[in-house]
Amino acid sequence: MNTRSVALHGLAAALLVPLLAAGGCLARSDSEGGSSEAVGSARQADRYVTVPPGSPGLDPTCQNAGNYTAHNATWPQHVAGSCVDGDGYSVNDALAACRGPLKYFGYYCSDFSNENPATETWTSYYACCACTGTGIDFETRYFAPGSTLPTNTAEAIATFNSLPRGGPGYGSVYLTDTAGFSNHTSIPGGSKTWIAYHLRATFLVPPLDDVGAFAPAAFRLGPDFGLGGALLIDGQEVVARWPAGGTATMAPAFSPDFYWGGSWSDPNVILSTLDVGEPWAGYYDVGIHTVEAYGFENGYDCGSPDGGPDGPLMRLEYLGVPFDAEWYPLSGTQPWYSLTLLCDG
Repeated sequence: MNTRSVALHGLAAALLVPLLAAGGCLARSDSEGGSSEAVGSARQADRYVTVPPGSPGLDPTCQNAGNYTAHNATWPQHVAGSCVDGDGYSVNDALAACRGPLKYFGYYCSDFSNENPATETWTSYYACCACTGTGIDFETRYFAPGSTLPTNTAEAIATFNSLPRGGPGYGSVYLTDTAGFSNHTSIPGGSKTWIAYHLRATFLVPPLDDVGAFAPAAFRLGPDFGLGGALLIDGQEVVARWPAGGTATMAPAFSPDFYWGGSWSDPNVILSTLDVGEPWAGYYDVGIHTVEAYGFENGYDCGSPDGGPDGPLMRLEYLGVPFDAEWYPLSGTQPWYSLTLLCDG
C-alpha cells in the first residue's frame, strides 16, 4: 500500500468516528473551519488546497454533521515523500468519507527537503453536510390514460415534472439498493398501472490510489417502461427509447414490450451506457456523477398481462471496473475499488 494514502474507498464510512484509537489518522475536531494545532512539527504549509465556492460536492450553507481532521499515518512525525507527489488526502477522499457533500475542505502539506530522504507532513480539515436522505431517490407519479406520449427525453422530463406529486398508489422513497424495484413493491400501496417513474442516485467514482489507476463505471437498467424511457448520466441522455407519438393506452407502445423480463441479452428491452457505439464512451471516470432514469408504464408494473404473479422487478446495475467484469446493483456497500453512493444533501 502507498503509505501516503488513506484507504477509504468503500470503507470510508466506517472510519468516520469521533476519534480513532491511538495510531489512527482521522479524528473529529470541535472547531469549525479547522484546528488551531500545527501541521505536524512543520512550519507554514508549502501546499494549501481549498475548494472554491460553487464546486461540485461543496455546500457551505448546509447543516454541519461534524468537523473532521485527517493526517498522514505517522503524524505528527514526518513521512517520506514530498508535497509535489500529490495530495495525501483529497477532496474526493473527504466526499467518500462523508458519503455526501462537504461544508468546507482544506488541505495543508509541508515539505522538509533538508532531510535525507525528503519528508513531509499533511493535514486535511473538512466538515460533512447532514443528509436529508441516503440511498437512491425513487419517485412515481400518476400518468393518466389518454395522455400524450413523450417522443424524446426532454419531453419526458417536462411531462414528469408537470404531473401532480403523490396521491393514492404513488409517491417517493429512498431505496436501499437497486437489486429489484417497482412501483407496487417499493411504494407502500403502490399501483400496478399508469405510472411515471424517476430514479436518481449520486455517486463518487474514486481513484485507485494504490495502483495509480482509476475505476471507471458503466451502467445498465432492466426497465419496465412500456411507454418509453431513458437513462441519463450527469443530466445528459445516454440511451433512450421513445415512441414516435400517440396517446397512452393499455396497448404496448413497442414490439416487443419494453420490459427486460430478467434478461440482459436483448438490447431492445434494456438501457445500457455501453450501447452508445463508441469504445469507452459509456464509462464514467473519477469524480461525482449522477445517474437518472425516466420512464412511463401503462400496465402491470413488472407483472404478467393477465394480472398473475410478478415477473422480475426492474434492476439498475453498474460495472465496477473493466478488469473485474462483474455487475453490481447500487447499494450502501460496494466493493472497495468501486464507486461510493453519496447522500443527496
